[in-house]
Amino acid sequence: MGAATTTGTTTDATDASGARRRPPLWSIELLDVLDRRGPVALWAAGVLAALGLLVSALVPAAVPPTAVVGLLVGVMALATGVAAAAALDALDVRVRGPRHVRSAGGDLVALLPVGVHDRDADELAGAVLEARPSATAMHLGLAPVGADADAAVAWTRALAGALGRAGTTVLLVDLARGPSQGPGVLEVVRDRVPIADAVAYVDGAPVAEIGPGADVAAALGAVVSLPTLLPEDVGVLLVALPQVSTRAVVNAARVLDQVLLVAEANLTSRVELMASLDALRVAGCAPQVVLVDGATYGRIRPGGDPTEPRPRPTAPLPSLDLDAVPAPRPAAPRASAAAPAPAVPPAPVAPPAAAPAPAPIAASVPQVPVAAPAPAPIAAPVPPPKQAGEPSAPLRTVEGLDAAARARAEAVLRSSRL
Repeated sequence: MGAATTTGTTTDATDASGARRRPPLWSIELLDVLDRRGPVALWAAGVLAALGLLVSALVPAAVPPTAVVGLLVGVMALATGVAAAAALDALDVRVRGPRHVRSAGGDLVALLPVGVHDRDADELAGAVLEARPSATAMHLGLAPVGADADAAVAWTRALAGALGRAGTTVLLVDLARGPSQGPGVLEVVRDRVPIADAVAYVDGAPVAEIGPGADVAAALGAVVSLPTLLPEDVGVLLVALPQVSTRAVVNAARVLDQVLLVAEANLTSRVELMASLDALRVAGCAPQVVLVDGATYGRIRPGGDPTEPRPRPTAPLPSLDLDAVPAPRPAAPRASAAAPAPAVPPAPVAPPAAAPAPAPIAASVPQVPVAAPAPAPIAAPVPPPKQAGEPSAPLRTVEGLDAAARARAEAVLRSSRL
């Protein structure tokens, strides 16, 4: 059961056969309105039909008691009932489906079920990767509409895992919960704590998670500077934001490329949704909405979960860089450590140079390149001093740690043989 991603009023199918069998979204919404407001529609249609019968009995000249007139009265009564149900639904204060997201001015990009599943997150991750500029890091934020952030945080974590499975290195910043133990975003930005020392890796995937730190409010202000400190191997910066109700949250959202508001059907207030959309638009953001709606999702995706796994989206991210980044690290210390040992052999090289007999050859131009082997200055750039938190410091992935451990073991073996 994949996530139903939509653009505007259309819904994207996961497979072609499912797209052919799927009813249009307007019919699904109409069924939902009648399901919720059925009694009102029946009462309105019944009252109008009764009035038609009464007028037909009292004033036969105005409403002749014929089959055609009865059919017209029935159709009018039915249309009036549906209109009354739609009008009452439009006055609902809760988000009941995609129709209320559109009426609030929101751009609906995904329909998700109530329960979090990997396949739903995989499709949402595919949509994120399609919108991500090539060869650049994407800064994406998810914020709940309302004080309850459980659904937004759950889907943010699922999206981070899906992006990791697609081959993208993700840094997950959770600012929707309380203060975290240990260093977090606040300490990385304010105290220059290395990001590699403040993150925790998720299930061996290329996903690293970092909390706000000691103070959530201060971390919201510090996250504005976090994109400038990102390691080079981070493909997506994923931020779980609190409710968009304060200036600090709005300022934090302004540094992100995209913000998705997570609304929950039957729980989210339409007023809060409109307020969140307006606040982000005034700040210069282009927010979009992800709707968690189990009823509409179930009608769009009939049949339940498929047994076989669906192919996961692939990302055009050069994932080989993850393996190439750690290699220079162990090589640098070994080169510097081995420098003193090779410094001794250059002494024996001096005797061959004692053959000055062919002076004309020494004076020739080809002899000048002999000085090239002695450019020891190349080893000088090996120790580039890096301060904590600089963008050039790569994030230590699990693969990088394994490669560094293997390199150290090989160095120990070589030294023991010598």
